[in-house]
Amino acid sequence: MNRDQAARLRNWADAYVEGTLGPAERDALERELLTSAEARSFFLSYLELHAGLAWQFRGFECELPFLRELEPTPAATSSWWRWSATPPWWRRSLPWAAAAALLAVAAAVWLSLRDAPREPGADSEPVLAVVIETLRGRWADGREVRVSESVGRGGWSLQSGLISLQGADGVELLVEGPAIAEWLGAQHLRLTSGTVVVRMPKGKSGFVVETAQMRVTDLGTEFGVSVSPSGNERVQVYDGRVRAKATASGAAQELKAGSGLRCSAEGELAPAAFVEDRFIRGMPRTTPAAPGGPLYNRSVLESVAVIRATNEVSVDGQLTEWNRSTFFKSACEPPYAATYFVEGGMMYDATHLYVAAHVGDPEPMRNASRDGFEFAGGSVIVRLSTDRQLGWPLKGINRQFRPTNPSRELLADSTNERVTSLILWYDAKSGRASLDLQHSFELQPPAAAPAGWTGAFQKNADGLGYTLEYAIPWRLLHCESDPPRAGDVMGALWTVHWSDAEGRICFGQLVDVTNQNPPASPTASPAAYFLIGPHWGRAVFQSEAANKLAGKPLPH
Repeated sequence: MNRDQAARLRNWADAYVEGTLGPAERDALERELLTSAEARSFFLSYLELHAGLAWQFRGFECELPFLRELEPTPAATSSWWRWSATPPWWRRSLPWAAAAALLAVAAAVWLSLRDAPREPGADSEPVLAVVIETLRGRWADGREVRVSESVGRGGWSLQSGLISLQGADGVELLVEGPAIAEWLGAQHLRLTSGTVVVRMPKGKSGFVVETAQMRVTDLGTEFGVSVSPSGNERVQVYDGRVRAKATASGAAQELKAGSGLRCSAEGELAPAAFVEDRFIRGMPRTTPAAPGGPLYNRSVLESVAVIRATNEVSVDGQLTEWNRSTFFKSACEPPYAATYFVEGGMMYDATHLYVAAHVGDPEPMRNASRDGFEFAGGSVIVRLSTDRQLGWPLKGINRQFRPTNPSRELLADSTNERVTSLILWYDAKSGRASLDLQHSFELQPPAAAPAGWTGAFQKNADGLGYTLEYAIPWRLLHCESDPPRAGDVMGALWTVHWSDAEGRICFGQLVDVTNQNPPASPTASPAAYFLIGPHWGRAVFQSEAANKLAGKPLPH
C-alpha cells in the first residue's frame, strides 16, 4: 500500500468515526474495501488501534453501524463491538439503498475482522499465533490476555504486561507492552512501537520484523527489536545472524550474535553497543506483590494549577514548601483506585518549574528499564508547553498522526521545541533521581544530557508508594528569556506508569489533565494522547494573590 492510499483510508476512517463521511466518500470507501484485501486489513487495523479506546474512555456510543449490524459471535469480536446496544443511526437516517451499500461494505470488512485477537475456538480461520504465557498482559481495551487465545492477521495493541506467542513453524515471540504490532503474514510482523524478542527453532529461518525505518530478516537466530516512543529503533542479536535493511536508503547490514544496531527516526543506521539485558528474553517467575488489573483511568480533569512559589524551595521529597490543597488527584479504575493513584502539583518562579507528586505504587522506585523505555519501569511524565503563542488547545501532532501534507502552521506547531516532555523517574541501578527530556511532538532528545536540575524521591513508610520533587530550570525548557508568567494558560498532560517488582515490565498507566471536549483531531486511545496536542489539558499559571484562593477548583 502506498502512502497516498494509506492517508486516504485514514481520512475516511476518521470521517466515518466522526459521522462526516459523505455519500460519495462512502461509495469510494466501499469500492476500495471490496477490491483490496490490503485496504480492508489497513482500514480495520486503523479503527481498532485508533478509534475504539477513545469511544470507551469518552463514553461515546459506537458509530460503526455496518460492523455492529453483523452481530458476530462475542468471542470473535474486538471490544468496541460490545460498547453500544443502541439502534444504529443509519436505520433512522439513511434510505434503504444506502443501508444496503453499508452492509456490502460490512461484508467486505468482516473478512478482515475475523482475524482480530480472539478467544480460542471462536472460528476456524487461520491462526498466526497463540498465546502460550502471559504476565498481566492486557489488550488495548483493558481485556486480559488469556493463555491459548489466538491472534490472527491484522493489527493489535498490547496495553501492558508481557506475553509469549507461539507462531507458525515454531517461532516464539516475547512481546512487552505497551506495544502496537500487526501480523502481515505467518512469518512477517510489523512493529509500530514497543519491543519484541524473536526466537526461531533450530534449522528454521526467514522471519521478518518490519518497522517504520527497517526490515529485519532472521537468518536462523534469536534477536530483539524495539521501537521507542521517540521513533528510535534498535535490533540486537543474541544467537545466529540477522540482516537489517534501512527502508529509506536501502543500506543493509548483516549482524551476528553479540552485536547491535540502531536506526534513528530519520532512517540512519549506526552500530550500537550490545547490552545483555536490553531485552526481556524470558518470562519472569516472580509474583507481583499486589493485585494487578486494568490499570487505567477515566480522565475527568482538564486543568492543573501552577502556583507561584513564594519561598525558596528545598528539593528533598518532603514537600514542606508546597500548598497541598492545590494538588489534583487521579486514580485508576476501581478496585485498584486505592493502590494505583497520583496526587500531583506544580509551582513556578522566575527561574524554575517545580513538580511534585505522591504516587500510590505497590512496587515503588524499582525502575531498571532500558534506554529509550525509561518510562516503562515506573515514572511520572509531565508534558508542558512554555510558548504562549501556541495558546490552548494545542494544535501540534506527532508525525504518525499528521496528514500526509500538513500545513506550514501545523508543522511549525508540531516541531516547536518549547513543548517538552519531562520524564521523572528513580533509577534503581544508581539509586538517584533521574530526568529525561524530549522536545516537540517529535519527542526529540536534547543535544546534551540536561544539567542544573535537582530531584528527590522518598519512599512511603508502608512501602506502597513514593513522593517525588523536582526543580527544573526554565533553560531546559527553552524559555529562560521568556518563561511562563501569571495569567498564562499552557497546554499540559500528566502520565504515570507502574511496573513489576523488577522495574522492567510496564503493568499499566494513568493519563490525566486532558481536554474534555477536544476539537477535531486524530482519534486515538489515551495512551497516545501525548502525541496529539488537541487532547492535552491546560496548566493555569497563577499569581501570588491567586495563591490565597488555593483549594478552590479551577474553572472548566
